[in-house]
Amino acid sequence: MKKPDTVCPQCNTSKEVYKVSEIYLSGLESIKSSKPPKENAFDLVFGHPSQKLGRRFVDQTTKRTLVSKFAPPSSSKQRISRSLSPDFIVFATFLLSIFMLYQIFTQQREVFVPALLIILAVGAAYLLTRKRIVAKFIEKQKNEARETVQIKEAIERWMNLYYCAADFIVFDKKHHVSIPLQEMNNYLMSPETWLKQAAQDE
Repeated sequence: MKKPDTVCPQCNTSKEVYKVSEIYLSGLESIKSSKPPKENAFDLVFGHPSQKLGRRFVDQTTKRTLVSKFAPPSSSKQRISRSLSPDFIVFATFLLSIFMLYQIFTQQREVFVPALLIILAVGAAYLLTRKRIVAKFIEKQKNEARETVQIKEAIERWMNLYYCAADFIVFDKKHHVSIPLQEMNNYLMSPETWLKQAAQDE
């Protein structure tokens, strides 16, 4: 494992400096493998010497907790599929309704008129509220697009972060920002406060 030639802004050495992404990926490797390599970055940073294993070791529970702290930012919502337009959903429902009405007309003609009135009432209700429904749908799409861009930018920042095991801080050498590990995700998603403070300190 090659150490980065990056100096910690607090202790002014690179001895205990590691890339955040490397710690995270090596942590995942350590979790999945029963015998991770001796030079595994995560185990070297957080592990305790084990004569039995011949390398530094971290128990699985602690390991999973620590790895999650170094994880890249991700969306707060899991999107299973792309959102469908309300108009498309209503149109598809309308086509299905036509088929159902045909079946009712041929098999249960006595309930055809009530069924038709119900479908017309639902259609009229949608037309009356369509503007508000479509506006909410468009706003939701805009929010999802903004979040996608925000996550992409946050991951780019995450790729440039370093961790100093001596001072327990995360730092961005490009912007001269130091952050406590527990505040890393806040910095990645909304860096403005830290960048402003760094600019003032300079």
